[in-house]
Amino acid sequence: MNPFYISLFSVLIFILIGYVAKQAKLLDAEIAKKLIKFLFTIPLPILVFSSFASNPIELKLLSLPLIASIITITLVTISYFFGKIFRFDRKTTGTLMTASGISSTLLFALPFITVFYGQEQTRYLFLYDFGNGLMAWTLVYYLAGRMGNKNGLKVSESIKTFLKNPMIWALVLGIMVAASGLTLPSIFKNIAGQMAGFTNPLILCCVGIFLNLDFFKQSKNLIKILLGAFLVMGVSLALAFALTNAFGISGIIQKIVLICALAPAGTLTVAFSAEHNLNTEYASALVAATMFFAILLMPLLIGM
Repeated sequence: MNPFYISLFSVLIFILIGYVAKQAKLLDAEIAKKLIKFLFTIPLPILVFSSFASNPIELKLLSLPLIASIITITLVTISYFFGKIFRFDRKTTGTLMTASGISSTLLFALPFITVFYGQEQTRYLFLYDFGNGLMAWTLVYYLAGRMGNKNGLKVSESIKTFLKNPMIWALVLGIMVAASGLTLPSIFKNIAGQMAGFTNPLILCCVGIFLNLDFFKQSKNLIKILLGAFLVMGVSLALAFALTNAFGISGIIQKIVLICALAPAGTLTVAFSAEHNLNTEYASALVAATMFFAILLMPLLIGM
């Protein structure tokens, strides 16, 4: 069998395992949230640090977080005006803006990139996600509050939340070690390699646990859902293609940026919506819908 289809089959199997485990009530969303919190607190920061500390930094790649930031700002702005055009209420518009500004690059794109391109290529994703995370925990978090129940939310509070993210510090420290020319001990590389072995399957299983097909039954929300999916994935992909060409990025690096741009709305969309009293039902539907479309479209993009 073609290696591409073998890799794709393994990705879908892990997602299916998570979905079946949820249906059998062996796992649920609360357990998945705890797993993700664990992964984002210890294993993933170690992988981020190891990925950057073990590879030289190419200055031209510093444009990747800038590209991610431009895409986020553009999508959030477009979402606001689309909300006005379609006369959505304030909470629904805020939810659309939040979903457009939070991309599930680590939860969804990371396993695909690892499986199809190798662990060493994930540093490009992490650089891109730095810009994505910066915008999510500052601009998007702030705007979610302004559109919801925290009109007086200060920008400084969002920045403090961002600075507490271990993923950010792992990225910064990894870049510093790479710039210094230091070599990581072999035992640390071995630990990071073993962590990669269980991190990706767990992330994919969590994708399956969060997958909710009930949104298909909500025909009255179809336009809102399709509009959100179009912004989160379609417009995002077009912007990523245009910006990578503008910055002279091509080959595998461009493909990884496009994969990140096609990633579904992040599960933080639901968390932010719940915290700021936005439309959580719409948030859940957007996450589920974009995840479903990403499962269909991601293999096509990788195979191109």
